[in-house]
Amino acid sequence: MIKPAGEAITDEEIASARDAIARAKEADADYYDPETYAAANRALDDALMVRMSDPDKAREYLAESRDKAEQAFRNSIERAAADLGKRMASLKEKLLAQEADKFLPDDYARAVAGMDDAAALYEKGELSSARASAYAALKAMADLSALLEDKVAWVKVLKRDAEQFLKEAEEADAGRWAPQEKNTANDLYLQGLAAYQGYRLDEAERSYGAAREAAKDAVRLARENRARTLAGDKEKTQALKLQAMKALQDASELTVVGEDGTVVKPRKWTGADFLKEIEKLQQEREKQRQENQGDQSLLLPAAGRTAVLADESTEDLLTQAQELWKLGLKEEADENYAKAQEYYQEALRYVEVYKSYAVKGVYTVRLIPEKRDCLWRISGYDFIYGDPRLWPKLWRRNRKLIQNPDLIYPGWLLVIPPQ
Repeated sequence: MIKPAGEAITDEEIASARDAIARAKEADADYYDPETYAAANRALDDALMVRMSDPDKAREYLAESRDKAEQAFRNSIERAAADLGKRMASLKEKLLAQEADKFLPDDYARAVAGMDDAAALYEKGELSSARASAYAALKAMADLSALLEDKVAWVKVLKRDAEQFLKEAEEADAGRWAPQEKNTANDLYLQGLAAYQGYRLDEAERSYGAAREAAKDAVRLARENRARTLAGDKEKTQALKLQAMKALQDASELTVVGEDGTVVKPRKWTGADFLKEIEKLQQEREKQRQENQGDQSLLLPAAGRTAVLADESTEDLLTQAQELWKLGLKEEADENYAKAQEYYQEALRYVEVYKSYAVKGVYTVRLIPEKRDCLWRISGYDFIYGDPRLWPKLWRRNRKLIQNPDLIYPGWLLVIPPQ
């Protein structure tokens, strides 16, 4: 209704313009169409300035303010629709890149359904409802994207942890020391992998998590079982080491005569000094381990060549036994207990062979006309065996010299083997 010229501007006319501006503001006109929105506000301000002095001019400004506000509202709704459409399309692309339609198909379908709802409302001209529907769809898609991102990230963390513990289990030789736990961890990991590749996130999470715990158990049990076994092997190896060392020390005090008649006198030997050297080197290696410089082998003195037993002279047998014992020390220091035991056993075998050449002494056959020396009488002497029936021991030990046990001659040196 057109007011008569000069009639005063009513509060209702002012409120009408302000309501139009508020409606544009609600449509985010200050963001989507700031120029038109600002023009509506300027026109309202101009109207208020001349309201009393020029009511007619004020009505022109009010009409302009309402028109500009309506234009800003319409523009904003259209631009918002286009902007929201782009944002929804972008979020949908992101969800597809995350494979949300495969990982969480039901949630994905519900989230993107809002896009069609908003488009339908825009087509009907229900702009406010369409805008509200678009914002709801945007929130649903953004929430789903964040949820999926978190779930996938967590599953990947579990997968990485499981792989790390499986690697540690391999390094701990769990296949030997905890085979059941390692196999369980491997199976669970493969189940997790299959579930993830099949887009079953919850199942993948459970399997990877279980694989991680099983692999941790495999590492722990492998280390415990290995330590327990090694402790027993270590104790057995140490006992064998001391047994071999004592045998070597005892053998070094013997007099032996080789097959060729070579006499080897006692050569006092002790392994105590070498054990001290090994202990010092072990302490140095432990220090290196603590400083994370790696597990280095002990640098032991060269053991020399190890020859076939039959190729060695009687004198070399004891030397070889000593060198074998030293090699055993090296392997023991490196915690290769099985190999160390082999060396100690071999050293003992050499010692036994060496001891088989041990003699009580050497007897010179005498010329006694009334009671000629013979193997029977010699073995019967108190300072030999005190038993003439043991004469075969003398013959066997001196068989290269004595062709006929009934014929021995004065001046012959007979080796007297231990009784």
